[in-house]
Amino acid sequence: MRRHQVARYAGPALLAAATILIAACAGPKAFNYGNADTGFILAYRATKGQTLKYQMVNETRMTQEMMGQEMEVTSSQNMGWTLRFLGVSPEGNLRWQITFDQMISTGKGPQGDFSVDGKELVGKSAELVTVPQGKVVARIGFDKLPKLSVMGQEVDLAKQFREFLSQLPTKAVKIGDTWEEARTDTVKQGGLDLLVSSRTTYTLAEQVTHGGKECLKVKTQGSFTVGGQGSQMGANISFEGEGEENGHFLFAYKEGTLLEVASERLMEGTASVSGPVDMTIPMTQEVRTSLRLLK
Repeated sequence: MRRHQVARYAGPALLAAATILIAACAGPKAFNYGNADTGFILAYRATKGQTLKYQMVNETRMTQEMMGQEMEVTSSQNMGWTLRFLGVSPEGNLRWQITFDQMISTGKGPQGDFSVDGKELVGKSAELVTVPQGKVVARIGFDKLPKLSVMGQEVDLAKQFREFLSQLPTKAVKIGDTWEEARTDTVKQGGLDLLVSSRTTYTLAEQVTHGGKECLKVKTQGSFTVGGQGSQMGANISFEGEGEENGHFLFAYKEGTLLEVASERLMEGTASVSGPVDMTIPMTQEVRTSLRLLK
């Protein structure tokens, strides 16, 4: 496979959880975020009613070879949303209202150009619940959002937000320390039921200043496998693939705010088709994603 660079330690974990509850009552300055010598204690934080406006751009290029001919599909998704912090739940989780400001997709493929302006989504809201280190534990109200489709396929917004905030460590970390996240997701795409297994290593790389804020830069490096089967237009299809992802994110540790994310992902796989015509279709997908806090 062609490689391409593209993105239980109870003590500190309990300390971080306890401190986040104190911060909820006494304000952000009460949070003990540590320092470079003792280790940084990282957690997402906000004051009740605080809003954060983000912009995300996703650029995808997929090529596949079918019956001796190479086909290419490129697409770009531009999405903006505003987060409003609703407060801390009794369990200590963070509740976020997400309101969509923009959702535009454009692309080009063998069947021509396409575009989707999701203006019916603008102003609509749902709720996400996360632990202080970022993992999503609940998605509420996404099933009530307007339905959007791109090239005949429904856009699953709940799926897009199964990972909402970059994952922070549950222990105190110093520059050079690493932590890992392993996860398995089931995804429906184009008539296929896919199982995605991934493992990501995070490395606390350095302290930097960004937009006048003291930040920590975290590098990410991961690998994943994809497999599954389904049917399209009367043909049975099975798919196997694997890939790599590399990137970074910037975290304003004193404020508890995510400022920027950038990642590049490469996947190579093969679809085996049986039915009216038997064939094997190799394909490659490259995805570049960027997220930034506007205000």
